[in-house]
Amino acid sequence: MITLNDLITRFNKDNELAELTDRENYADIDVAVVNMAIRDAEGVVESYLNAVGLVKRSLDGELLYIASATVPEVLQSKTCDIARWYLHDDQVTSEVQKRYDEAIKWFERVQKNPVMLTGIDDKNGNTDGINSGIAVMANPTPNMWKI
Repeated sequence: MITLNDLITRFNKDNELAELTDRENYADIDVAVVNMAIRDAEGVVESYLNAVGLVKRSLDGELLYIASATVPEVLQSKTCDIARWYLHDDQVTSEVQKRYDEAIKWFERVQKNPVMLTGIDDKNGNTDGINSGIAVMANPTPNMWKI
């Protein structure tokens, strides 16, 4: 769902990722540490979205968004915020905590209302709020056939 590159793109100003992951020299990004934070963040995402059928695990363990071929930008962004929170460990800044809290609240809302993420509000794939199914109704019995 997210990658190291997604985190670098969003949060590596001032070499933040290296400072959070390279616990000796603060110079190089420790990929193993970042991957652990990504797995932890995706576990949180899975706990919210698997229940409503929006994600599943592939055979190799990758978390997949199944509502469309493209992962929505907002889903990637919120997942990155959670991964960043894990990277900060016990030194979470107020900005990182705020973004984490907002992400969790967003996932709670999406879990209750998946249309926020999918744009689809019924099982037929409609986005207009109208359930377009076929209704079958019996015709009334003609008067001439009534006894």
